[in-house]
This record gives sequence, structure tokens and C-alpha cells, in this order.
Amino acid sequence: MEAVRPISGQLNGSHPYQIPGLFDQPQNATDWGKYIIPDWQLAFFERNGFVSGIQLIDEQVLHLINHLLANVKTVQASFLPEIVFHSPAYRMAAYQLLGKSFCFFHGNTLSGINSDIEGRPFQQDFSYGWSEWPMRHLSCQVELEDVNELNGCTYYVQGSHKFGLLPIKAATCSIETVKSVLSTKQLTNFDRKCASKLRKRCTSFYHPLTLHGAYLNITKKAGVVIEINATDCQNRMVMPKFKVASSRNETHFRQAVSNLFTEMVNECSFEPSLTLLFDADKQFWDLGLSIPKVDLQRMYALNMMSPALQ
Repeated sequence: MEAVRPISGQLNGSHPYQIPGLFDQPQNATDWGKYIIPDWQLAFFERNGFVSGIQLIDEQVLHLINHLLANVKTVQASFLPEIVFHSPAYRMAAYQLLGKSFCFFHGNTLSGINSDIEGRPFQQDFSYGWSEWPMRHLSCQVELEDVNELNGCTYYVQGSHKFGLLPIKAATCSIETVKSVLSTKQLTNFDRKCASKLRKRCTSFYHPLTLHGAYLNITKKAGVVIEINATDCQNRMVMPKFKVASSRNETHFRQAVSNLFTEMVNECSFEPSLTLLFDADKQFWDLGLSIPKVDLQRMYALNMMSPALQ
């Protein structure tokens, strides 16, 4: 088993933590081939903006993560997501769904998820205080417990990555507020949203414009989720000063989006770290391996932000 690059974190707030050899790292085309997700899952992602059920970690890794969660008092926000970033299954799926080489952007470990009063508001990840230029960003949620409708699984609105950037404030608005800015056709999609029922160790990947959220966990057992966000290595990041104000006036909102991207091109604030980089394009080329993947330009095009940009 090849040793994985040591992952630095903080154990009990002071001691460096390293994990060698946690994953079998593929060495040739045959080894990588067993992680390729099939064409039907790529097509599902392109059509719906998300895909669920891909297993990223085995029982050994799950046991380690649970041990850390139970015994480590202080775990940095990016620590556990960095572990999963080294999973060959994650790297292959993320490469196919993003369409090119990528680097680790940020991650979170959420414990006690959806055990509050309202669950998680429906939102689009691209509407957070940060954004990237171009919009080449992919999120995934790795479940550490079995999840379903009763214990707060994530719901995805199918096809909502084609809605454009909605005039809602991320993570703060109610379902009624979200529904109030949707068209009749979009409301039909919202009412038919899909519950991502998953077994532990599996994940959902979703597009940055995909509308997603969760309802109250009505069981007594709190869920735990690891979130990983990857982005194009060449992206420039835009800080919160470029937020688009909420507005129910669609014309004004579209113009605000158009203005936003003009500013983004000229005044991007920082670039993502390349500390955790997976140069899949080069690695697979060197191995002579042809990998099916999404159409990068179609899935992450600028004109997906707003009809005003088409």
C-alpha cells in the first residue's frame, strides 16, 4: 500500500496528526478504471444537477473517522475533508463531474446535522459570500450514518442548476421565500424534489447552482456529514464584497448579476491554494487513460447564472 501524503491537522489543539497509507493509490490505468463512474451517472448529473450513491470510503476509513470524532477534542474544519480528498473514488468522481483537474477549496465536518428546529434552508452554494470565476466548483456530502427522510437527508431540486442564480440569501431564507421567486415550472420541480437517501460511506455530488436543503431530523440520533468542495485550479476567488443583493424584481436582479461578473473579471481577490491538487488531466494522459466526463463548458457556463447573460 502506497503511503498517502501526510495530512496535517491538530490533535487536541497542539500535536500534528499524520495518516500514512490510508488509501490504496492506483498505479496504472487498470487500477484507476475500477473507480470510473458509468455514463448513466454522468448523464443523470448533467440532467438533474446532482448524483447520489457513490461510495467513497470503506469501513476502515469510516472507523478511523468515527474514532477521531469521538476522541479528538479539536479538529480543524478542513481536517477530515482532507482525508476523504485522498480517496481514489472521490478523485475520479470529482474529475468526471467537474470535467478537469481540480484542487481542494474548503470543507466542513457537520455533527448534529438537522437536529435543530428547521433543518437546513434550501440554497444554492454559489450564492454564498464567496464565488469563483469562472463558476467551476463541485460540492459533495459524505454520509457517516445511514440517512433518509426521517433523520434529515438532503433534498435536491432536480434540474435547478438550470434555474440561474436565484435572488435569495443563502442559508437564511424560508422555504416560502424560496418558492416566491420561482416560476410556475420551477415550482413544479421544487415540489418534486428528490430525497437523497444514502447508506453510510456514500455521497452526493452536486452543482454549485443546484437548489438543496433538508427538513427536521425527527429521530433522536444526530447525523454527521463531511462536506468537500473542489474547484478548478485556475479559478480566481471573489470575496464577499461582490454579493448580489436579493430582489424580487427579476430585471433588476439579472442586471445585478451581469454587473457582478463584470466586477469579478476585473477585481478578483485571491486564488485557491494548490496545496491539495489532483492534476488528473496530466496523470490520466500519462497513463493513456481516456475518462468519460461532463462537458465542462456546457455544465459550468457563464450563461447558466442568468438568462440576461445568454
